[in-house]
Amino acid sequence: MSANNLSVTFLDEERILEPGTDLTFGRDADLSIDEDNNYLHRQLGMFSFQDGAWHLHNVGSALSIELLDHASTNQLTVTPGTAVRLPFENGLVRIQAGRARYELEIRGVAISKATIAPPEGPGSTMTPEQLVLTDEQRLLLVALAELRLLDRGAPITAIPTNQAIAERLGWTTTKYNRKLDRMCDAFADAGVSGLVGSATSRAKNRRVRLVDYVLNTRTITEADLTLLTGEGQ
Repeated sequence: MSANNLSVTFLDEERILEPGTDLTFGRDADLSIDEDNNYLHRQLGMFSFQDGAWHLHNVGSALSIELLDHASTNQLTVTPGTAVRLPFENGLVRIQAGRARYELEIRGVAISKATIAPPEGPGSTMTPEQLVLTDEQRLLLVALAELRLLDRGAPITAIPTNQAIAERLGWTTTKYNRKLDRMCDAFADAGVSGLVGSATSRAKNRRVRLVDYVLNTRTITEADLTLLTGEGQ
């Protein structure tokens, strides 16, 4: 596999990793596979970039991980405590935990506008204006800000509940929370304050701060309300 970014997709959630960024997966990991399956390790596997290539590590203690090539019948078994260099450009990571089987799709990708663009040049600092939103991120922002986009005189706290937004978009609550977490982290890394903090303040205030910021900077506008006519796509 070349030194491109790595795309890891489970169900409808995609993570795009750059060299230097690790990703764990399991029952309670960076990428949560199934929180209710006690046969699945909390952290079963990890992707990392080492020596110019992506590697898959089995960090569990009992389960093996199968690695299959999309373009051939080749496959590898990664046993607990071992790691392999990813030999396939596109493939599947397959996990059997109890009666449940899970599959993660992996593929090498070039940097594209499907991700949050990194700053250019050594020592560059990302600014909020450089963030490139995915379609789902923009849709989530519009759903959060809908009441205030419809009525700019609405209170600053006029935001639908998390459950209401998830249902509106046809998402699970877990997917909604992950999308919101990731977006708040990205804006916070770019210098927007008030999006991270203690568990209490984060849960209570970050949505208000995020909506206030994207409206004041016109990151989203009334014209974006048309996105909600196709919510859940």
